Amino acid sequence: MAIVELGNVHSTVWDISVDSVHALDKALAVITPNYVFAESYQAGFWDGYTRFYDAGKAKFPTGLVVEAIKAIRKAGEKVEIVDSRNYIEVNIPDEITLLHEELGTITLRDYQYDSVVKGFEATRGIVNVATNGGKTEIACGIMKTVLPSLKEGERIVFFTHSKEIFVQSHKRIQERLGIKVGKIGDGKWEDEQVIVAMIPTITKNLKKPKTLPNIKKYKDMKAEVAELKIGADAGSEVFAKEHKVKKAELKAYEKEQWAKIKANVKRTQELLDSVVTFVVDEAHHSSADTWYRVLMALENAYYRFGLTGTISDKEEEKIDTMKLHGCTGDILSTVSNKFLIDEGHSAKPTIYMLSLDKAKSILHQPYSEARRLGIIENYARNRIFSDKILERAEIGKQCLIIVNETEHGEAVLEYLKHIGKDRVTIKFTHGDKTDKHRADVLAELRSGELRVLIATSILDEGVDVSGINCLFLMAGGKSMRQLLQRIGRGLRKKEDGSGLEVYDALDYHNEYLVDHTIQRYNTYKKEGFDIVKL
Repeated sequence: MAIVELGNVHSTVWDISVDSVHALDKALAVITPNYVFAESYQAGFWDGYTRFYDAGKAKFPTGLVVEAIKAIRKAGEKVEIVDSRNYIEVNIPDEITLLHEELGTITLRDYQYDSVVKGFEATRGIVNVATNGGKTEIACGIMKTVLPSLKEGERIVFFTHSKEIFVQSHKRIQERLGIKVGKIGDGKWEDEQVIVAMIPTITKNLKKPKTLPNIKKYKDMKAEVAELKIGADAGSEVFAKEHKVKKAELKAYEKEQWAKIKANVKRTQELLDSVVTFVVDEAHHSSADTWYRVLMALENAYYRFGLTGTISDKEEEKIDTMKLHGCTGDILSTVSNKFLIDEGHSAKPTIYMLSLDKAKSILHQPYSEARRLGIIENYARNRIFSDKILERAEIGKQCLIIVNETEHGEAVLEYLKHIGKDRVTIKFTHGDKTDKHRADVLAELRSGELRVLIATSILDEGVDVSGINCLFLMAGGKSMRQLLQRIGRGLRKKEDGSGLEVYDALDYHNEYLVDHTIQRYNTYKKEGFDIVKL
């Protein structure tokens, strides 16, 4: 009989038969994208599979335990499960209430409450809730339920990745829980029992680097020492004396920086060791190496939850899905856009597909050129979109235009201002703008002062732009996840009961763009959105 010993991060298999080892290895292995180009594969040293079962250590990520047990049983062997984790008992109330700035208190919706209950029953897993389904409220329900069970020095951490979501999430979680919530990220390290932390900040301090960060001050100091050495070597006493002084200053600076790094690494490790519950926002990013390393370093995290609105079922993204499940666990609950719309929680979007009959045909161009000529620099396409944007904005609609490239946004902004003649307010925000600029334009958008906002993918995830009436998807592309995230930005129920107008294009002027158009259309159809050709 095989024994599976559960740990928070990894589980160990004991007394397993050879047949079960082969079955486990096969079940927890995924073909690696582009493996044929790897030198190790071409040399015959590697078969192209990424393995999540380490046969040498007989371990696998605990989030994959269901698949592991299935594989062993399929091989004809019985399984005994031994749970070696430190159990944290929680008491789940009949309903969970949170604080709300305007309403006083709110009670978790049924599906939100069910997600919390299922989470604690499984101790880990993924809450797959479409945008506007209240993922942050579910996270707060989890945190509020765990809080009374925490011992001194134990922490709950809500992980996120961008500054906008970091600031927004911290404010909302602190409000919902009615307690002081710590911040780690954006230059801040505020330690509390509940913390909102940025993954990049944790990653940066996860381990000691091999060399000091080569920031401008450090580069300038080294350059100055090198220049003075040349003079000193030439026999100049003045340069020799100055070189000695500057070299000592450089060494002192290096010593100081290494001490800071050591302290930060120690502080970060102490934080990670104290985490007994984590919730990771936009959990589909867990497949990235930085996210995966952080989440798999949380050795004492008994409760482990991921929040996401989309999980890919594509074969080529299976390795990412396995990493996601490995960090957290299986899907606990799924709440679709259709459910939220049918239940009256979300506005129903109508997709308007703009015809581009006058767009120049570029059928046989490679993709990079097709994107440049067919989307970014396509005058006819940009004009058709711009005419529709001004038409909707001038009757009082608030419009968000999504592009991928900054140059595309600049071209659209220039054209809109040219034909709009300042009839409506138009602004453009992107990754090169300051945090203050993005915060200001988002505030103007929410207040209604700003009528048209052009933005790059910085607004794809988590940022609240729910007041918009019209969404213009000028970026093209084929990603289901990105598409639904972008549409989800405007699905909050409007006060007048109106739905969200979404404008896309029938990009039939290139074979790659045609394929992408069909994939976007199929996503709309699968979600049950109304589709209208204009």
